[in-house]
Amino acid sequence: MKNSESFLMFADCSAVYDGRARSTLARGNYLIIKKTDGSISIHGSTLITPRNYMGAGTNIVIAPDNIIANRKSEKLIITIYDILECYYPYDWSDSKIEISRTEAELVDKLIAGASTYFDGTIELIEREYRTDAGPIDLFVKTSTNTYLVEAKRARITLNACYQIRRYMDAYGLDAIPCVAGPGISDNAKKHCDSNSILYISVDFD
Repeated sequence: MKNSESFLMFADCSAVYDGRARSTLARGNYLIIKKTDGSISIHGSTLITPRNYMGAGTNIVIAPDNIIANRKSEKLIITIYDILECYYPYDWSDSKIEISRTEAELVDKLIAGASTYFDGTIELIEREYRTDAGPIDLFVKTSTNTYLVEAKRARITLNACYQIRRYMDAYGLDAIPCVAGPGISDNAKKHCDSNSILYISVDFD
């Protein structure tokens, strides 16, 4: 086993960490993952987060009966009693996730088509407009009105209606509350109609 190799090892082991605190992992069967970036982690049979780990750039020394990982003032010692399985991935991909169809994209569409969605001449558009109740997705001021917009990437529900009302209360001035998204539930539409909330239909396509 080379220090530079990545591996997935299922082993009978225990671990001791010393650094920001001190912790111990009782002996048991755990999955140890070492990556080429110098990170190492120990996983149990439940939870996504590892039982313990050392991040990228760790100096890892592998011996027959232990793995010692040092990084700055931290040290992780994994004692290996028995290797049950070990796999060496030879062509491990490192592609980045491409995120799409986000609320930010919908806000972009609202801004790009502002003259279509909002009455009057556009005077000011501001993202993440701050209020005491939190940031509003979009603040739009035109020659005739001010709009506060809460955008959702999925169908608008009553929660979005209640949310924009909280923002309106925190804003404290005259404005038109709006919810924007690719669809709206029947209950939310009825709530909007009876509470003077403007629904703006905006989709990703």
